[in-house]
Amino acid sequence: MSEKRSILKIFISSTYRDLKEVRGLLIQGLEEALEAVAMEKFLPGDGSSHEKSIEFLEGSDACIFIIGDYYGTVINDCRIRTGKCGDCNGSISYTHCEYRRALQANKPHVVYIVESGISDVLSNVERFDLEETREIDLIRFLERNKIDISKINLLNGYTLEQIKELWRIARDENREKLKHFKEEISPELHARVTISQKEEYYTFQNRILQDLKKKIIEWYKEKRINFTDFAGRRKKLPELIKKLNEENSVCVWGLGGIGKTALIQLALLLERLSGRKIYALYKDYRYTYTKTGYSPAKKKFDEEKFTRKLTLDEIVNLVLGNYGKSNMEKNKNL
Repeated sequence: MSEKRSILKIFISSTYRDLKEVRGLLIQGLEEALEAVAMEKFLPGDGSSHEKSIEFLEGSDACIFIIGDYYGTVINDCRIRTGKCGDCNGSISYTHCEYRRALQANKPHVVYIVESGISDVLSNVERFDLEETREIDLIRFLERNKIDISKINLLNGYTLEQIKELWRIARDENREKLKHFKEEISPELHARVTISQKEEYYTFQNRILQDLKKKIIEWYKEKRINFTDFAGRRKKLPELIKKLNEENSVCVWGLGGIGKTALIQLALLLERLSGRKIYALYKDYRYTYTKTGYSPAKKKFDEEKFTRKLTLDEIVNLVLGNYGKSNMEKNKNL
């Protein structure tokens, strides 16, 4: 992992074999505004992968847990057990251990239990003999295994190798452990998500980011998290976010030096989690001399600032769209 410090570090915990694609989407979405901490970004070094995962979890500000149809690799030789681990004998999966450690550390977190239905279907398949993923081949595969052909939508969009991997997961020997893991999670502390086709993982990723933005505001108000280089404004930040979602324009005013710019930049970064596009029009002055602004936000915005001066026509078109431009042309002719 890099040593850079972002606005917030969010640890992603899930199994990899069955949730590889949604993990990739989530990492990409988080990196728009925050810093994703995930095993895909771990660098080689001393210690086991288990030790690394717990180290990075404890160094993160919050966690996202996604529990799918696969329990995961079991840690048979746990080297980091503590007195807080209770009756755990060390025979536990990475994700399960990470979840328990997050609870021990009182780490802010969100949990999603994903049920795709694929495992239930493929668990009834004794021998995998699918050779093509054409619709007719999928139908015959289901018929041979006495499975309702309406379940074909669960398999659409996957490659042959992916379906075969999902079949292996469906017949994994640790299915009972997965059941107990899900039962361990309090019903009021997780969201249950049903995936009926592969494309819905994109919608799921968007939902996680939307939920996370709301939770971040909630955690900040409760003083459970802090933003790097950002002091105070616990009441004003949620208020500004609310107004940005309700009104077409928001005015932020106050005496110089009280943190208006930092507040605005932080709010806009959080808005990017919702997929909103941010267009920044500002004077190109040197932060080096003024020492103002919110540094993690500045870095994000500096990467996207305009490289040339904007004309009046361009500003009007950017803010008002074609309607504003057409009215401007009309006024020129008066």
